Parts: sequence; structure tokens; C-alpha cells
Amino acid sequence: MLLGVRDLPVRVFLNPDIDLLLTTNTNAGTTLRQVAFDKSVQRHLGSALFQDRIERYRKDRSLPPDAESFSEKDLVNHFKGEWREIRRYILDAVRDAVTHHPDNKLKEYIDFGGRGKERPFSYSTIEKTFYSFFIYSDLLDTPLNYRMDEGENPRELEKEQILRLMNLIADCLYVQHFDQQIGTARAENRIQKNEDIPEDHLAAYRMAREEILYGWLRFVDQIVQNYFITPGKAFQKEKLFQYRFPEPLWDNIENFLSTCASCRYG
Repeated sequence: MLLGVRDLPVRVFLNPDIDLLLTTNTNAGTTLRQVAFDKSVQRHLGSALFQDRIERYRKDRSLPPDAESFSEKDLVNHFKGEWREIRRYILDAVRDAVTHHPDNKLKEYIDFGGRGKERPFSYSTIEKTFYSFFIYSDLLDTPLNYRMDEGENPRELEKEQILRLMNLIADCLYVQHFDQQIGTARAENRIQKNEDIPEDHLAAYRMAREEILYGWLRFVDQIVQNYFITPGKAFQKEKLFQYRFPEPLWDNIENFLSTCASCRYG
């Protein structure tokens, strides 16, 4: 692995400023592009920087180490010179929590490097669809711990429900349907050459293509909106996943996904 190299130069930081190291590392892989970080790595770093800003806010305000009585807007107002960065860190924390949740079944089918041929989704596609559609992109003015004890905290509910949607999609369309040994390489050309590719695998591959995923995820969005509109429930569509979905609504979503799974050739 080291190709014969026996000596490695290292730099050791004694009592380092963790925030400075995180920020420098993030800038090297994003703004300065000294190292091309994958988007998922950038989101993970952004999530770590968000936690760092929370800790700094507590210290600056002499708050207890576990205090969460302040909002996302309070953080941005406190770090005024970094408001663009803080806003990005907040959204990075939501994305990262969903992507790398230990119960995320869809994660197994996401190519985080963007160059593989074994998995149907690229991380970029996940960001442009799931996260673009369903994560509220503005700042909340409610405390971080708002309705946490009731299980109705807006951001936690948003993460929980996006995760559940991903797991439903994985169960309906990918688990025991998509074969990573067959992969995605030149799939359409292989079909034209009459290669034998299982229909379930082909359907799963096509459903994950960005332009197709964009279309049918919009139907999921409409199913949720229609469920709330029919009884006259007031809601903000930008915050759709921050409202608790009743079980009958989840049944509607699952029925739709099952219908998609039965459409072998999309």
C-alpha cells in the first residue's frame, strides 16, 4: 500500500484549536479546493462545525453545557460575520444525521464517491432530491429543544421522517431487488445486447436515475400535501416534514411506492 515508502512526514498539534483545524480543513476541501472533498465529507465537517458553534455560543453566553434554549436564528445573530457559514452548517447537520444514521437502509445503495458502478444512487442525487425537497432550508426561531420531550421538535421530526421515507423506499424498491454484483455499469447497453438482467434490478436502477427520481419523489410530496389539504389542515409546504405524519399517511406513501415497484419499466 505504501509502495516501498518507509518514512512518512507528520505534523503533530499540541493542544490545538479544534475550531481552527476544522475550519481550515473544511476550507481546504471546499472553498480553496486544495483537496477535492466529496459532498458527504463536506456535510460531515459542516455538522462538526455546527456543534462547535453551539458550544462556543454556550461559553460566550455563560450557559450550561447542555443548554438548548436558543434558536438557529440566535446562533446566526451571535456569529454575524459567519451567517452564511452557520446557515450551511445547520443544514449540513440535518443532512449528515439522516445520511449516516445507523438505521438508514438506503445508505447501502448510495455511492458516496460518485465514481462507483455498484450502487444506484449518487450522493449528489440524494442531495438534489431528498434533501432539496424535504429539508426546510430557512432558519428556525424556536429553541433547539422546542417540544423535544413530546417528540415533536421540528428538526428532529424532519430527520426522523426523511429517514423513515428512505427506509420505505429501500424496502419497497432496493432490498432484495437491486443486485450490487450486477451494478449499474452500461446497464442500458447491456439490455440492448440482450443480456439477461433481472427486471427487479433494472427497475431499481432506473428509479434511482436523477431525472426519474426527481419526478416520482414529487408525487410523494403531493401525497403528503393532499393528505393535509383534504381535512383543511393548515401547514407550510416548505416545512412539510416538520409536521407529524399520521400512520394512514404512511400507508398511502407505502401503497404508492409498492405501485412504483410493480411498474417494472417505469
